[in-house]
Amino acid sequence: MDLELRHMRYVLVLAEELHFTRAAARLGLAQSALSAQLGRLERHLEVQLFERSPRSVTLTPAGEELVARAGRLLADADDIERQLRTLSRQPTAPRGLRIVAETIHPEVVNALAQRHPGMAVTLRHDTAEDGMAALAANTADVCHGWDLPSVPLRMRSGIAQATLVDEPMWAVLPEDHPLAGEEQISLAQLRTAAWVSPGPGTRRARHLLSVCQAAGFTPDIRYVVDDQEMVRTLLANGCCVDLAPPRHLPEQGCRAVRLVEDVRARLFYAWRRDSVPGWLAREILEESRDAFVAGLVRRGPLYARLVEQEPARFGPLLDIDPAGWPAARIPVPALVSTA
Repeated sequence: MDLELRHMRYVLVLAEELHFTRAAARLGLAQSALSAQLGRLERHLEVQLFERSPRSVTLTPAGEELVARAGRLLADADDIERQLRTLSRQPTAPRGLRIVAETIHPEVVNALAQRHPGMAVTLRHDTAEDGMAALAANTADVCHGWDLPSVPLRMRSGIAQATLVDEPMWAVLPEDHPLAGEEQISLAQLRTAAWVSPGPGTRRARHLLSVCQAAGFTPDIRYVVDDQEMVRTLLANGCCVDLAPPRHLPEQGCRAVRLVEDVRARLFYAWRRDSVPGWLAREILEESRDAFVAGLVRRGPLYARLVEQEPARFGPLLDIDPAGWPAARIPVPALVSTA
């Protein structure tokens, strides 16, 4: 005969009960069948496992050794079975993932590609408006960008979305600007400044116009630039001022100054529900939030200080300790879908 897992279970149950009738009932066997199975096992092993008497059943030293080994063997077998069942239930990643992003975290793309080698991840840098249009046209699966309160994006049927963070937008000034040393200023104090803006009609240009007009003036836009590297160069060389999240500063030559006005931009993800399963959307959000916070460590001391001072303003970042970025993995809120 060959040793099988069922023989190990017979021995373990009898060792626990030390009573043939109760052990047989637990195993769903007749008492005579259990006794016969154990007898064959003992003959095969050429060793007695149990001392039997009309009143009691006790383990022999050989039986105690087998019980110890059988317990570990069955635990391993159960663990193998659980793991294999889990693997069989694991969702399969789609064969491709098409991302349109207004702001790019390369580490997120790398993490997705490494975790799902069979999933071809492609990335196109474009505006959030074009990204949402691509979702609607089924030429993209995921859109990542900013939604601006004064010119909100249209969320279409079949598209789900989640907010990464509501980012504050501050005045970005040349470091030698008269207001660069202030802790906080009003937009109205920049009414005579030269501004840089994307092209007329773009959402960011319309947003800048809207918030400045709400502050009582029309911005003097002298530089119309879409390329962010050129914007950074202009700012660093003292040519103009801008409106941007404080983490988007050039390495040198600028200061971000907090505004009295509550100007924000919602950094979000949107995805097609028919091509991006919920588990993958959550994974993308978690990776993106980790990358976002890691970026603050490198580039955003002003932002970190703001979160520390006013954590209630930063819902998705509430579980992060600004004194030690990051204190914990960033939680993912319930995904919000729009019909």
